[in-house]
Amino acid sequence: IVTGCTDETACNYNAEANTDDGSCEFTSCAGCTDATACNYDTTATIDDGSCEFDSCAGCTDVEACNYDESATLGDDSCEYESCAGCTDVLACNYDETATLDDDSCEFDSCAGCTDIEALNFDSEATIDDGSCIYECAFPVITFDVVDCDESTYSIVLNVNEIGTCAPYMITNSQSQQEMMITDLGTMQIDGFETGLDVVFTCTSVEFDENESYPSIGCIVGVEENDEVSFNVFPNPAQNELTIEGQLSNAKIQLLDMRGRVVFEQFVSEERRSVELNIDAIANGFYVVRILQVGHVQNHRIQVQH
Repeated sequence: IVTGCTDETACNYNAEANTDDGSCEFTSCAGCTDATACNYDTTATIDDGSCEFDSCAGCTDVEACNYDESATLGDDSCEYESCAGCTDVLACNYDETATLDDDSCEFDSCAGCTDIEALNFDSEATIDDGSCIYECAFPVITFDVVDCDESTYSIVLNVNEIGTCAPYMITNSQSQQEMMITDLGTMQIDGFETGLDVVFTCTSVEFDENESYPSIGCIVGVEENDEVSFNVFPNPAQNELTIEGQLSNAKIQLLDMRGRVVFEQFVSEERRSVELNIDAIANGFYVVRILQVGHVQNHRIQVQH
């Protein structure tokens, strides 16, 4: 006779016992037998209804902001916003706390000139955008005298190239009038005193750099004369420029688009033609000005080597 617990459902069931001695117990092996539960007990053989599914629940997606490495049961709590941001260290809005890139990176708000030696150095810029300016290139302006009489004359300003330091404030040596230049175009200033030259000065508003242009003026009795004809060729010119016409006691000037005299030659004796060597003249557009007693004539040409 072998005595013991003969109830197969009991914790202390004795398979060899053939006589039940009333010793069966059902607590020592009781626990949670659901393998998906947080408190699953691998040793339990009797489910005691204690299974719970909360203490181990959490976000199990490693890509989520609130990923819980201790969670074994996903509870649909994963979120992807609190840790989202720009993860590119080179971007203007880089977020060192972000672990999930949300494609918000931008590279414009912090772009600018990062060279401290430049005129437009930006102390807040962290990305150099190639905009550094080290020397202002001022606008190319030609000046035309109009409405010249015994007392006053006007000047038309033709802005042909805007330069690199716009906007500009342009002033003149005769009046206190100021004019802003922001783009290409034409403007006219009236009321200059005949017989007095005027000098225009262009100042960059942003960089406080300035440049003055050659003086210009009007003297009554010296007019452009269409009756005196000159031929200026070739146009475009390469190395030599020919002027044909009644040339005597003439001053021939070559002016660039800023009104500066870059070449000058005097013709004292009467000649029918003059050849000018322009090898040293840079490519560009110029005005050939022929001055004789009582009149002046202008011709626009292009030098192209």
